[in-house]
Order: sequence, then C-alpha cells, then structure tokens
Amino acid sequence: MTIDASAQEFVREIEYRPVPGSRTEISGVITRLFPQSFRLEIQVEDGSLVRISMSEKQFERIRRLPVLWSQDIRFEGVPIYRFDSSGGAIHEFRAEPVIVPRNRRKRL
Repeated sequence: MTIDASAQEFVREIEYRPVPGSRTEISGVITRLFPQSFRLEIQVEDGSLVRISMSEKQFERIRRLPVLWSQDIRFEGVPIYRFDSSGGAIHEFRAEPVIVPRNRRKRL
C-alpha cells in the first residue's frame, strides 16, 4: 500500500473528528459531575475515564441516587471515538437508558 499526499491529508482531517460507534453498553464508577452540560465522568474497568452525556431528566435522576459514588452504573448508548494519540479509545458516550444494578433491574 502506498500512502500519497492525499491520503496523508485525509488522515490529518479526520484525526480529531468525533466518530460515532455502534450501540453498546458501558459501565463504571462515577468520578465527576458536570451539571451545566448534563454530563458525568466514569472510570471504566481498565482505569480510563469516559465522559457520558445524557438528557437533563436522566442526569437529574442519577444525581440524586444515594449510591452515586460507590456503585457501578451501566449506560446504554453510542460511543464516540477520536482517532488521536489514544489509539481510537472511547472519549465520550451518548447515553440513552441508564441502568442502576439492584436486586431488580430498573431503567431510568
């Protein structure tokens, strides 16, 4: 494969552009809240941090949970990738339903 100048230019253009992935689940422990933008940050299993964006209604429900800082919370939605020096890791996640593990599964 030969990489010419046009291919290099294309890679430079998409390097920091967000790319949505396929619908999936992600879980982790909440580390920070960003109330002004209805986002929060979680630490996932491998130790990396992912910012989760959601609707105002979902954010307010999560914010009032009594187990907020001590329990894994699962999110369903779309991961947002950036092809920068992180090697295509998930930077952001657009959540739709939020799942708080309990004896019974309850969707917010």
